[in-house]
Amino acid sequence: WAGLSVLFLSGIASAINTLWSRSASRLTGRYVVGNLADLLPGSKTPVTIQTPRRGDPLNPLQAEVYLARLDERQAARNPGAQEGMVYAFWRKCPHLGCTVPWVDSFSFHDPRSGATYPGWFRCPCHGSTYSDAGVRVFGPAPRSLDMFPVTIESDGAIVVDVSQVMRGSAQNAEHGVLPSAETGGARA
Repeated sequence: WAGLSVLFLSGIASAINTLWSRSASRLTGRYVVGNLADLLPGSKTPVTIQTPRRGDPLNPLQAEVYLARLDERQAARNPGAQEGMVYAFWRKCPHLGCTVPWVDSFSFHDPRSGATYPGWFRCPCHGSTYSDAGVRVFGPAPRSLDMFPVTIESDGAIVVDVSQVMRGSAQNAEHGVLPSAETGGARA
């Protein structure tokens, strides 16, 4: 009887474990990821944000982010963007989740303007290509790069909120944050 009892109880425990609703861990929180003075116009800076995983704090969730700040030339290539705008692009390709790098040396024909120039976000898995402002211009990705909301504090600290993901769209360029004169972001 003892063996049957153990078998019966383990079956009940397995059923409860299978049916018990658990919420998945997700990225949460606001993180200071840099200072505006260090993010030069035209730069793309990779940042890794780690958030605690619920139930497993020693194995955190990670958000691979590119902080980007557009210079005058990049803003002109992206309708809706302005010089100095700051973005936090999620480096996860919306196609299949590959990590998307910024490739300074990669030249590509921009179908929006007809110009060819170097410097694109380019997915190494299937070739989806994104502009300086994260706008999808080529490839199988269904949309532009996803972004996280960015705020710039009065002391110039750049804060990224990883608990909210802004789905990429053709209007990505318009969703950057333009630093105010108080934060040192005024254009000359």
